[in-house]
Parts: sequence; structure tokens; C-alpha cells
Amino acid sequence: FPGTAVSEFNKIVLRACFTDSWGLVSWDGGRYRPNDAQYIRDVWMKRSFGAMGQPTSHGRFVHVYVNGLYFGLHDMTERLEDDFFASHLGGRKEDWEINADFAGGGTRWNQMMALANSSAIATAAGYEAIQPYLDVENFAD
Repeated sequence: FPGTAVSEFNKIVLRACFTDSWGLVSWDGGRYRPNDAQYIRDVWMKRSFGAMGQPTSHGRFVHVYVNGLYFGLHDMTERLEDDFFASHLGGRKEDWEINADFAGGGTRWNQMMALANSSAIATAAGYEAIQPYLDVENFAD
């Protein structure tokens, strides 16, 4: 991908952008409406996030054909998993804890959330205790 120092990618995703495309039939008045379709919404957010100095996946639009059949425009992007963070930020895959299931996090996530949700967080000691888990300055930014 242009604009990244990483030259090997373990996982990529072909995002169909279905909810941001004209092909969606929406049965309610929610966010996903074909009249408001824009393929650039997610791409703009990722690029803006990266421009602020944050780690973000890189991608590009591609036309997808499967067995000669055209499947449309897709956003080919890096998958945000442990190997992505190891490649872009350093360390080994095993050093990164990724919470893919919102039903429950990993050990370090649970420890951080217990600190954040406790009354101790309002104290200087609680603020210091959360530092190993949370980059507070970056989080506040």
C-alpha cells in the first residue's frame, strides 16, 4: 500500500462497503440510506486518523472479479489484528491483545476497565495505576 513503511501484509480485507453504497435497500430511516451513499466515508476516517499521527490501516479501492464475474468496487485494506500492530508499532504478535469480541475482553483489558470503573480512578494513585494500560494523553487527544 502506498504511504506505509510495511512491505508485507499477513491479512487483508476486501470490504464491499455495502452499507455505504447505492445497492443497499434500507427498510428503515437509519444511517444506511442509499440516497446518502458514499464509498469514501470509512476511507476518509482512516486517512484523517492517520494524519493525526495515529496507527491506522492502509487501503485502496479495487475492482473485484470472481471467476470472470464482476463483483464491483471494494476497499482492500489491512486487517487490524495483532500482526498489524506488531508490523506497524513493533513487538511480536503475542505482545498485542486484540479484543475482537465485544462480549468480553482479554485479561489486560478487563484489568484496565476495572480500574477505570472504580472510584479509585479519581485519585492520584488510581490515575497512576491506569498508566501501564492506557496512554492517557493519546486517549484524551
